[in-house]
Amino acid sequence: MDETYVVYADVLFLINFILDFLCLYVAGAILSVRIKIYRFILAALFGGAYSLAAVYLTFLPPYVTLPAHIAAALILCLISYGFHSVKTYSARCAVFAVSAAFSGGMISAAFALTGRYYTYNGGLYAEISPVFLITLAFVSVGAAYLYALVCRKKTVHSTLQAVIEKDGHTYRLTLLVDSGCFVVDPITGKRVIIVSYAAFKGVIPHTPRYIPIKTAGGGGMLCGFKPDKLTLNSLGKRSLEIDAIVAVDMNTEGFSGYDGLVPPSLI
Repeated sequence: MDETYVVYADVLFLINFILDFLCLYVAGAILSVRIKIYRFILAALFGGAYSLAAVYLTFLPPYVTLPAHIAAALILCLISYGFHSVKTYSARCAVFAVSAAFSGGMISAAFALTGRYYTYNGGLYAEISPVFLITLAFVSVGAAYLYALVCRKKTVHSTLQAVIEKDGHTYRLTLLVDSGCFVVDPITGKRVIIVSYAAFKGVIPHTPRYIPIKTAGGGGMLCGFKPDKLTLNSLGKRSLEIDAIVAVDMNTEGFSGYDGLVPPSLI
């Protein structure tokens, strides 16, 4: 005689909402993505709703359910982080998948300790008390909050605002301080700030300079220009006008959610 199991929709939704939010947040923080909480909440709501729909997918063969699960994960990342480029989007999806796998392992272990769980068609279900569920929720949210505080403190010291003035145009950018940025203009010997072409909103200044760069993937060449005025604004400090060259990366829409990279030596 087959056993009958009861899956409570509200519990299933809440658990998946919390875990999806936590995994998306951690993955975004690891990749230094500019986090928008409302997008993460919308994505977690989608994840919770999908977890309910996925219960009915258990009766389908794996070649149907696996693509559905992958598609749901891709949609989660799309809602949370948006789409900038195939490379960036793929990296964010991969980190989210690793974060979800790690968190899933920990939750499975926690459920195993209760002694009241079972697996069915590749899914894990558990009988958990309200106290256990509330504790799990507070621990998950608390971990996300503490991680947010650490990342926020780190971000204060690793990002800054920049104002570039050139040929009557003013560009306001958010730059990421990159300790590995050592690019130097070969003609003047000045430090170089690398900015994505997308940051100029379609009005890219004339770039008469050619600046060689070297990355982990190999060498290359960027076009650049000398701005009429370049000002850096760090949180808690006065604006600082600096003398540097701006290089335009025509192949990158953004740098982990930021407009460009600036070497620490210019701060």
